[in-house]
Amino acid sequence: MSLYYNSPMDEKITIINLHKSFGQQVVFSGLHLSVYAGEILCIIGKSGSGKSVLLKHCIGILKPDSGSILVDGQKISNDDSDASIIKKFGVLFQGGALFDSMNVYDNIAFPLRRQGASEEIIAQKIPELLAHVGLKGIEARMPSELSGGIQKRVALARAIAKNPEIMLYDEPTTGVDPINSGSLYRLIAYMRTTFHVTSVIVTHDMRLAFTIADRIAMLHDGTIIVEGTPQQIKECQDAVVQQFVSGKAAV
Repeated sequence: MSLYYNSPMDEKITIINLHKSFGQQVVFSGLHLSVYAGEILCIIGKSGSGKSVLLKHCIGILKPDSGSILVDGQKISNDDSDASIIKKFGVLFQGGALFDSMNVYDNIAFPLRRQGASEEIIAQKIPELLAHVGLKGIEARMPSELSGGIQKRVALARAIAKNPEIMLYDEPTTGVDPINSGSLYRLIAYMRTTFHVTSVIVTHDMRLAFTIADRIAMLHDGTIIVEGTPQQIKECQDAVVQQFVSGKAAV
């Protein structure tokens, strides 16, 4: 059920009739979803509903049983031809996924070195990237010395080092205290405003969704059961949606 009347925006990601099962467990059963250029879309749903699995399909880590995912009109084929598509994405993983054995500087430098950037360019860019996420002077620190919220900021700096067109956020506020969660909200909005990125956030944090999303889509029983603006989702009378939005659903 779509509550949202599309404005004339370009579709950045188009998911068509997606099916995926792991053995007897059906994850997606004909899922359709569009993500529009420049928007912040939050995908909500209870734990185990397939939110993170959907992100992995978008970046080619998982292959659908059937159906298609298109990025800027180009189909992900789950082979080497996808390299140019995958370069468009930056990902903030749920745990930050920093390399424990590397300090902050080398964590952020990692994707730049893989792109062949010179050490001189890297040395110039890392302080700029840290400034974008509200950090400075921590290049020599190790991940173990940082709080969960700061680790996620460093991971975000690493993710935007590649100048992505699309940012994927996997439960960005999990394990982060309310004050740092608020900082992450502002950073996600800042990424859109400053870098004009399209943002897809999977979350069960309704405060996050209602604060920064342009649209919200709910994943339930293998498909998107409703999508709309935050206000439309609040007003939706579907029992499953209201149970989740009110915080009564098991997550």
